Amino acid sequence: MPQRLWRDIKPTQLGSADGTAGVRVLTDADPGDQPIDADIVILTGTGEAPAPGLAAAHARWHHAVADVVSLGSLAPDSDPGEDTLGLVIDLTRDLTDLGGGIHLAAAEGSIGVRRELLEAAGGIGDAPAHLRRLDVLQRLHNAGAVFVSEPAALAHGPGSGLARAVADGCRSDVPLEFALPEAAGLAAMPPLRSLGSIRRHARPAVAVNLNLAGATPSEAIANLRATLSGRLGDLEARVQGDDLDPAVVTAVDADPRAQVAPSSLADAGCQAPIQITVPPLAALDLRTLADLHELAFAEEAGALHVTVPGASPQEAMIEVVATGAHRRANRLAATSGEDPAAIIGRLYGERWVSGVEVSTRRHGVDEPQVTEHGPLAAATDIDLERKNHLRFRERANDMAERAAILDRRTLAERLKAREVRQAAERIESRLSDLPPRNAP
Repeated sequence: MPQRLWRDIKPTQLGSADGTAGVRVLTDADPGDQPIDADIVILTGTGEAPAPGLAAAHARWHHAVADVVSLGSLAPDSDPGEDTLGLVIDLTRDLTDLGGGIHLAAAEGSIGVRRELLEAAGGIGDAPAHLRRLDVLQRLHNAGAVFVSEPAALAHGPGSGLARAVADGCRSDVPLEFALPEAAGLAAMPPLRSLGSIRRHARPAVAVNLNLAGATPSEAIANLRATLSGRLGDLEARVQGDDLDPAVVTAVDADPRAQVAPSSLADAGCQAPIQITVPPLAALDLRTLADLHELAFAEEAGALHVTVPGASPQEAMIEVVATGAHRRANRLAATSGEDPAAIIGRLYGERWVSGVEVSTRRHGVDEPQVTEHGPLAAATDIDLERKNHLRFRERANDMAERAAILDRRTLAERLKAREVRQAAERIESRLSDLPPRNAP
């Protein structure tokens, strides 16, 4: 096919007969601070050539669906046998999977997005050119975008190489946040970054809001220490409260990840995909935040409501919310007048979780005491809950390490299965070229 590069296509050349009027195509090499004067923006790699109909394939989504981001695919022309899109699917099983599929698909293909949503997510940005789409994708996810895969939006080119680097990292059995630190620093989600990671990154995976209003100095220091010295290191902490004790302020100032500031939920610049709000009555364990981070992904809900053993739900609840769900719900609420919390529950779902599962309790309670009410009460056996908690607390560290090893082995097994399948396909192709046995 003729190699028409993106720089050779002008917005006026796209025309309006195919529904692509007002489309602007930008490459990784274009300046990130340039003004965008089109309704729809398509981001792709430098030197990639579009297949016929790519712009129209992207544009058809954005004329019909609000907050949508379309992901196009790439057919590498340097090595016909290298199916990057297939590699992404085999690694993640789903191009719109929050476990990494959307990141790899975006980094290896094209991204279509409306200008308003891109600007709400911070624009093109200033990330390195070869990781620009990965950075944009993470910020769009935090803005509450809805991701769709569009196979007809096909391009030909060399690709960014990120999917291949992820595959190589999986084969080496090295956590990807160590094997690919630059990419992991931008994508605050699996598989490029481990859940409950102890490593610190410039773009945190979790924003923790510690409400210390009314807490005693010892309770405030205990929660601050559990937050900053716990198993989850990939976080930023924001402390709220009036007349904070000087010891608390000193502890906050001693860690660059912590600050006395309003809640991250009111900060449009917060880049963490998960936000946790801890009430004054809740006492945190060293594992609590790491467990909540893992639960937030395992439950795949917009919000988690975590009870505090020893306190009734009316007194205190730990609230966990997905940043994307929160911001999209606020945009919709501004238009419809509906309560944002109701929108999150309707569009993304919400879950109620016992605090026993995440090793939290009320201050002053030595062991978790189950006092949940409502839907959890019928399934609660206090003695059993206590025994399970104590057993889990002893085994928690070993279980977390085993889970991380299992995750890496799962990706490695997927790659091995892919190689076996490709070998079988090559054999089948050769056999099909042979003449029939009874042929003259």
